[in-house]
Amino acid sequence: WAREHMTDATDIKRILLQAHLMAPEFLVNHFSKMPPETALECLTDLLRHNRQNLQVVVQVAIKYHGQIGADKIVKMFEQFGSNEGVFYFLGAILSSSTDPEVHFNYIQAASRCGNMQEVERVCRESTSYNPEKVKDFLKEAKLPDPRPLIYVCDLHGFVGELTTYLYSNSLMKYIEVYVVKVNPLQCPLVIGTLIDLDCSEDF
Repeated sequence: WAREHMTDATDIKRILLQAHLMAPEFLVNHFSKMPPETALECLTDLLRHNRQNLQVVVQVAIKYHGQIGADKIVKMFEQFGSNEGVFYFLGAILSSSTDPEVHFNYIQAASRCGNMQEVERVCRESTSYNPEKVKDFLKEAKLPDPRPLIYVCDLHGFVGELTTYLYSNSLMKYIEVYVVKVNPLQCPLVIGTLIDLDCSEDF
């Protein structure tokens, strides 16, 4: 009852410290009455106070990201090192977003959470990410399975760079997988790149 009649941001934040005792639906709905800046401050406080509030924070973020701003919400989760928060939040809004940053941040969070199937799926299916930025991230991340990088490079014309990366990182079996299963039409370019790299003829 007290929470329903609060309007001062300080009072609201104080009451929210007891969020773990409140019904999640009540909390989510009450955020609709807050200005976006106050809502973001309250979400930040919820995370700061108790990591068990992650689920309700994600629910609020999904429902009100249009008002608060997806970029601000992602920064808030990142401030707490919560890749799970970014992953669950962006995963819920990904299909309705064409923002390249949303797609990039989702790929990044999915890889950091170890969800390689999602990284691969979005790299293969999304048309909204910045290919150069995603390619560079995937190369730096050195994922144990380079299939997401293979899809990005194949779809966006980075085949020479892909071949060099796979060869330089001793991932020869994936070069074979690429030219046999993914895109046999790129075989001449791959072979040309390997020759330029002085690859052994045994390959």
